Formats: sequence, structure tokens, C-alpha cells
Amino acid sequence: MRSDKVPSRDEYIDQLIESSLRDGERVYAFGVQLRQKFIAAHGYLPEDSTTPRVPVTVDGPVDRDEYMAREYEREHGEEE
Repeated sequence: MRSDKVPSRDEYIDQLIESSLRDGERVYAFGVQLRQKFIAAHGYLPEDSTTPRVPVTVDGPVDRDEYMAREYEREHGEEE
């Protein structure tokens, strides 16, 4: 049976807040499920699937592995 009572402004705002909180919880739960499915399917975290940064020097873009090796040697010196 439908009630013809019109909620007050404060009651209406409270209802909106409660419904948005419930929606937020559903969205969060869905996001957690998607993350779990991604990890199960691919075996790594979603944030690890970004494109690696390509180092750019004055001479232009360089191979990332060579650049990182050169920087490591410069910072740590040759290991003996």
C-alpha cells in the first residue's frame, strides 16, 4: 500500500544519502570482484600492466634496459 505522506526536506536528503551509500558499497564490491577476476586470469596486479616508461635523453629516446643498466652502474658503481 502506498503512503501519501510527503517526506520533509531533511528526510528526503537522508534517503538520498542512504541510497548513495548503498550504491557506493555495490560499486566498491563490484570493483573488488573485477580486480580479483583480473588477477586470477592474468596472474599479476592490474597496476603492473601499464606501459613501461621510455627514457628520453638529450639525444632522444633510448632503450629502457640499457638506460637502466647505465644508471645503475653510475649510481652504484661496478660490483666486484
